[in-house]
Amino acid sequence: MSMAFQFYAVLVIAFIGYMTPTLAALIYRRSKWGRIALLNLFLGWTVVGWFFAFLAAFGGERDTVQTPDL
Repeated sequence: MSMAFQFYAVLVIAFIGYMTPTLAALIYRRSKWGRIALLNLFLGWTVVGWFFAFLAAFGGERDTVQTPDL
């Protein structure tokens, strides 16, 4: 493997790890996923900001999907 490929592979893996709270908020359909994404984007570089975004992604309210009554 070339050094450039290894560099970009590590960069992509690090970015996914950094954005884990935002991805979790989207997957678990958190009602305030936009706020979690902004917190993660601007304060995620600090350990405390990333930790709070992570807690917010796994806690709180989910969006409820309305299903029709049959």
